[in-house]
Amino acid sequence: MLIYVLKQMPHDDRTMHEMLDQCAEYYQNNQTELAKIEQFRTTYTSDRAINWYTDECFLYKLLNQALRTEDIQLLYSFRFFIIDLCAELERESEKIKNEGHLTVYRGQMMHKEEFHKLQHSIGGLISTNGFFSTSRDINIAFGFLTKSNSTNERVLFEIQADPSILGVICADISSLGSMPWEREVLFSLNTVFQIVSVNTDSTHDAWKVQLVASDQGAQKVNEYVKWLQIEIDYSSPLVYFGRLLWSEFGQLTQAENYFKMLLDTLPVDHPDMASVNLEFSHVYDEKGDYDLALQYSERALHIRQQQKPIVPHRLAACLNSMGVIYRHKGDLDRALDYYQQSLTIYENEVSSGKHLHHANTLRNLGGVHKDKGNFDIALDYFTRAYEMYQELLPADHPRLADALSNIGSIYHHREDFDQALDFYQQALDIQEKNCLDDHLQKANTIRNIALIYRDKKDWNNAMNYCDRALTMYRRLLSDIPHPNIAVCYGDIGNVYEKMENWDQAIDYYQRQLEMEEQCLSVDHPHLALHSRFLTNLAAWSVSRHIIF
Repeated sequence: MLIYVLKQMPHDDRTMHEMLDQCAEYYQNNQTELAKIEQFRTTYTSDRAINWYTDECFLYKLLNQALRTEDIQLLYSFRFFIIDLCAELERESEKIKNEGHLTVYRGQMMHKEEFHKLQHSIGGLISTNGFFSTSRDINIAFGFLTKSNSTNERVLFEIQADPSILGVICADISSLGSMPWEREVLFSLNTVFQIVSVNTDSTHDAWKVQLVASDQGAQKVNEYVKWLQIEIDYSSPLVYFGRLLWSEFGQLTQAENYFKMLLDTLPVDHPDMASVNLEFSHVYDEKGDYDLALQYSERALHIRQQQKPIVPHRLAACLNSMGVIYRHKGDLDRALDYYQQSLTIYENEVSSGKHLHHANTLRNLGGVHKDKGNFDIALDYFTRAYEMYQELLPADHPRLADALSNIGSIYHHREDFDQALDFYQQALDIQEKNCLDDHLQKANTIRNIALIYRDKKDWNNAMNYCDRALTMYRRLLSDIPHPNIAVCYGDIGNVYEKMENWDQAIDYYQRQLEMEEQCLSVDHPHLALHSRFLTNLAAWSVSRHIIF
């Protein structure tokens, strides 16, 4: 998804110079690479992207580093070249579409842990996160294998590919690259392969992995691309790239850095400036810095109110964002007011029909009514949001998981634990398939499941899921004070309390309160509530010890 959005961004001399300036800074002490950078600056044309990529100079090194490590800022800097390289590969792939099946090879030293995952995934699909280099000559592939050791395995990939398949983009670049003797066939980004077999090759002291280039999952990808394009058209590729980082991948720090970079580099009158401020507010809201989040939302709203003509759905998005923040600050009445203003705009002034942000507002209204104890009203809003998501999104999109969790939470409050658990499990199944290992919404769902098991008095499962959620929150939030971590401490304390393990319960409640004192405003209702509760529980525990 990130690469698709990158490819929609502006492509001009300015973006080329941005890339080269960053490369020059990286190689400031390497005169050879600096000379190459200046050569690129003065001679490059888009029809020579493959030639430059295979030269194994600064471009090859930094681009592959960015793809391998998913360095967002570096990927963004390389958007100019990624667009050109993908486009030239697509053009060249047309030349071999009628060639029939290809057999190509790749020699690679693989970390043992990564290889073991491959071994246990026979029949499954894998996707490359970079450009995938292969050769028609098996001896060239073997030349890339060094001696195996305690951490790496020698692996020879034998790959069957049908270039006529729509989802398989590969090109014979022998005549275009800087090393024609390698007979290289290069696969484009995100090519999908099916793992056919993994066997030993005793003759060459290596593992042989057979792959088939596949278009499986192409329909699912196309559904996502259609939805992505609608979202990109609604905002802009520049903004949506950063939104994906925090909303779909849970990468808050990288999103924050990305939007900081945009604020530093975009002119103050840039048409995306309001959207950048609004995305900043989302990031800080997720990080629990509600006051700063509110500042950015108000700034975004002010900019959009000054723009002519006023675009109603953009105002609605700002109002919805402010509602989210006030809800998190514990001011439910103000949150409800902002959500209602947002919904009124979507229903009365936005003529383009149903939209994802309209569904988001419905879901948020459900959330605030749930907090106020209006469970029937909340369920109605959650259900309307879920049905709208179903119409707008691919079948297993993570936003559907969020809505399923919301519906599950109402059944939880109604003490229909089995029904609630079913909705939570549906949500987690979607998130396990489509979210990163560490993702905020997945952590929220795991926490919800923990609370169900707590209420079913299944203490072992409750504690296991609490621990999973806490571990995930701490990794995602860099172990800094945050309301989500605090509430997880409270959940664990609550399980210990119900198990009548008073000392452990008080310990975790104390951790919760101490963290909330660091990350919530002094007037947040949770502080006084939890302080009184902890004081009363501690006094009651002391009295029990005296009595018994």
